[in-house]
Amino acid sequence: MIKLNKIFNPKVLSALAVAGVVATAIMGALEGINGEEKIRDAVKTAPKEDFWAISRHIVPRVVPSFWKTIVIGGATITFIVTSCYMSGLQIAALTGTVASLIAQRDAVEKEIIKLPGGKEALTKVKTEFAKATAEKKLSEKPKPFSIWKCQTIEETGHGDEIFVDEWSGRVFKSSVEHVQAGIDKVNDERDEGTDLPFSDGKDVNFPLATAYNDFYTAWDIEPTGLGATFGYPASDDWYDSRRIDFKIVTLDQKDMDPVMWERYGQRIHLISLSPDYYPMAAYLEY
Repeated sequence: MIKLNKIFNPKVLSALAVAGVVATAIMGALEGINGEEKIRDAVKTAPKEDFWAISRHIVPRVVPSFWKTIVIGGATITFIVTSCYMSGLQIAALTGTVASLIAQRDAVEKEIIKLPGGKEALTKVKTEFAKATAEKKLSEKPKPFSIWKCQTIEETGHGDEIFVDEWSGRVFKSSVEHVQAGIDKVNDERDEGTDLPFSDGKDVNFPLATAYNDFYTAWDIEPTGLGATFGYPASDDWYDSRRIDFKIVTLDQKDMDPVMWERYGQRIHLISLSPDYYPMAAYLEY
């Protein structure tokens, strides 16, 4: 035997109501087109009296043209009302079940306490249950906490692309154009250098001493103690070129391992230095 309450449950009735709304709109449009002539005739022959007299004349002549729309609309309303009613019954039933279970539990506990040693036994059962629940929680494998998701990503106001300074590990947002312009600016100043008098009285051009912080400033990120300690000396003896050979390498998802992709969630630009151009400590002493 088919149980109607299993078929016409709130979900099914809600779906039928949605379909009914669409069908009502479509049927109303179609019947409106077909009944246009009857509406015009009814309006033309309507008495020039009060509103109710006009209504009594027009309604009986026009409504039959829209009987399908009326039937579908009525069915839709029925589906909506019934769905709301059945949902209310389900909520009431669940609420009653929970209340009944709580009441029965309290009644059972009261009866247990009356028995000799019942209070101690009930306390022991509750303690063991709480312990088992706690042990189960502890045994569950926690989702690994991604500490890098709390890493500060500095905003420069020059773009939304993520840049990672490979040498220091700093992360900031900018654009390739702005970062490259900063590199070129500091390298141009270092390349131009400064003229200093030598022992023979002639000026000798030395590269400009450059702190790593000079690049941070050019990229519009905060200078650091590390950036002040490390840099490039005012000497041509330590590096093959005065221009620091930075490379901006773009890494898409296919270029990153899963951990790195999870860390950033988008492509990144790696500001890379070859080991030959790493900054040196105490660079001002040379």
